[in-house]
Amino acid sequence: MGRGYFLQAEVISLDAHGARIQWRYLVKLAENVEVQVIDENAPRLFRVIRRGESGTPEEKQAGLEFVDEKETWNVAELVAKWGLENL
Repeated sequence: MGRGYFLQAEVISLDAHGARIQWRYLVKLAENVEVQVIDENAPRLFRVIRRGESGTPEEKQAGLEFVDEKETWNVAELVAKWGLENL
């Protein structure tokens, strides 16, 4: 098993079942990653379901979905908490 690490990412879009993020790390399809939102106490487990095509500006973007399909984001709450109009 690999070593854990912390990596800051930017949320590009968000829906109830996952997110699209931009970060410096190239992830593999089907890889499980833990993501912790700054104002949440515990990380959540996601699976990489999409990644940007190599050599494009989207190369380091990843589409994530919750591993546990019963888990969801409260999008309206996050948008209000982060002071955003729309993700």
